[in-house]
Amino acid sequence: MAIADVAFTAATVAVLPVYATMLAAPKWRLTRAVVTSPVPYVALAGLYVWTVVSIGGVEKLAGLLTGSFTRLTVAETAGLLAKKEEVAVVWIQLMLVDLFTARHIYLDGLKNGIFLAHSLVLCFMACPLGILSHCITKAVARHFRPKNQDSQPALDPSK
Repeated sequence: MAIADVAFTAATVAVLPVYATMLAAPKWRLTRAVVTSPVPYVALAGLYVWTVVSIGGVEKLAGLLTGSFTRLTVAETAGLLAKKEEVAVVWIQLMLVDLFTARHIYLDGLKNGIFLAHSLVLCFMACPLGILSHCITKAVARHFRPKNQDSQPALDPSK
């Protein structure tokens, strides 16, 4: 199996248990421990670095970081993603950012007693929609919550 295939599959498989526990057992102590731990995020970041180095993408990444990215066009960006190795790198980045965003939504939902399953699913599938969903859900929950409950979080995620 090629590096790109391994990296793509590893990133996808790595986030599934985290999402599954946030959805199936959001108030479980182990879920909170996993979500608040840096381990899943550092592991994906490590996979990202390993993949970039393994596919020889350091030069491309260095070129992007030195300012050439400000001159990229859509066509040039599509060219950067013409190979499955580059797609795997971008996929790992997407999985990491989506998971980190889902982490924020999960912790905010628990802290404020907001239903969050739909927003987490959307984060996994289309992160910007998950963010929008959570913001709308939070606004609706605030609007309909009795005034005396505003200062009472459902669960303190730090415990």
